[in-house]
Amino acid sequence: MRCSRWKVSACLLASLMAGLVPSGALAAPDSEVVDTPEQAAYTGWVDEDGEPCEPAEAVGWLDEDVPARSKFFYDPETVAWYWAEADTTIARDREAFVPVDNDVAGEAWEQATDEWRIEHGKWVHLGEDGAVDYGFLLITDEDGSQKWVFCDYVTGEMAHGERYIDDSHGDEAGWMYFDPITGAVDYGWAWLPESNKWVYYHEVTGRMCYGSLMIEGKPYYLDPATGERLSSDEVAARVIATAASQNGITDGWRYQDRVVADGGTMNHMGPCAAFVYWCFQEAGMKYQFMNGAASSFPHEIADWYRNQGRLESTPKPGDIWLIDQPAFRPWAGASEGTHAGIVASVAPDGQTLYVWEHIYGRVQLLYEDLYIPEGSITGFARPYYND
Repeated sequence: MRCSRWKVSACLLASLMAGLVPSGALAAPDSEVVDTPEQAAYTGWVDEDGEPCEPAEAVGWLDEDVPARSKFFYDPETVAWYWAEADTTIARDREAFVPVDNDVAGEAWEQATDEWRIEHGKWVHLGEDGAVDYGFLLITDEDGSQKWVFCDYVTGEMAHGERYIDDSHGDEAGWMYFDPITGAVDYGWAWLPESNKWVYYHEVTGRMCYGSLMIEGKPYYLDPATGERLSSDEVAARVIATAASQNGITDGWRYQDRVVADGGTMNHMGPCAAFVYWCFQEAGMKYQFMNGAASSFPHEIADWYRNQGRLESTPKPGDIWLIDQPAFRPWAGASEGTHAGIVASVAPDGQTLYVWEHIYGRVQLLYEDLYIPEGSITGFARPYYND
């Protein structure tokens, strides 16, 4: 039988009653006095009776016979950290706000001001066994709602705000955002005031998205490095810069081959529309061109954007310039549209513009106006540039 320090008297009485210690031994003045070694202080789990027990049956923890309260403690047998409440009970299956530095424990933590505790505290989550949880957790709140949270693999601290998750523990790497109050993973559009930008977090994984993507059926382009939702002019400028990079190129097959490789059809009339398609793909703007469809025919481009209500009569930089010369239609019955290019700039009068085109055997920047000899302007297809 092992006796806790505060139970020595009870143990001694029980021994007397059992006859293990003669009653006269306490009273005889001439009896030999034997020194009893002081019992070692106990550190470990205790049940509701204060007796040592297994973790699953425990209601508290003793640090050298002193009940732990408002502090973390480490159990080497379970290789885990736990939190003892102010009433010395073990916190289980819930979130807890605790000090970052465990040197501040007990009354020092309990009596600190709210401001000090907020500055020096952290949220953690404790499992059903009371051990501090780590990594991604699906938590069910009292109202039955669920949320995903993330607790640091080293400190156990629950993430709040913007946080980068690496792949060192098998997680998908990427930036995520956790609600500043609840710690729940955020999804969809989010404004980051610290970075002064709009970003988008994937609706399933919660990771920040980049580049060209479809969101609720609409194309968007996010900076491939920062995830920022760029302005319409910034997105258009990237397509124009890609077109300009091809100045003087005579190899029209590279553009036709790209269309065919992506599931489109080669246009035997020439590579003008294929060049336009190539520029969008090379700029990383797959969905800005016909929601990702591949085409090398100007009339197909005109029809698609007309059906979207985005075939305009006045030009803007980044628009797809479309004209129609009936004599050059690829087959009888083809709709309006026989030539295409990318608008680089528009003069202040709105009537004259410069267009990047593959024409006369090479890519070049040409001066155009709204009058086309032996033809007409079909319109200006306006891609979704984050508008």
